[in-house]
Amino acid sequence: MCLHAGTFLITDYREELGKYFETGEEVICYRDVPELKVLIGYYMQHPEERRKIAEAGYKRVLKEHTYVHRMKGLIEIYEKRFCGYDLPSVEADSTRYAEALNLLRETPAFNTISKSASSSDEQKTGHF
Repeated sequence: MCLHAGTFLITDYREELGKYFETGEEVICYRDVPELKVLIGYYMQHPEERRKIAEAGYKRVLKEHTYVHRMKGLIEIYEKRFCGYDLPSVEADSTRYAEALNLLRETPAFNTISKSASSSDEQKTGHF
């Protein structure tokens, strides 16, 4: 999504999108090509409204949808399913969060994903 960059987004309607964003306020959805054409025309003529929607979407992304949020969620799932006990939320205990992250880093799946992401980044940027 381009919301993380603070840009306006018109996307095809997906029911589950409403779980993450306020459609019509943070993101605009269309159901068919004729509706898309109408929405594009409307928002091209209303730049201030378009800007407000883009800003609202960006704020939601920063509040709930960053990589940090996703990793915290993954770690909580990992802890519950594979560690055999529930740990306090990561915000409540940063030491336990670091321990859980270190456990995750030791798993073969995490190492495979990390190596694949690193090599992909190297190819894109030329940096290691």
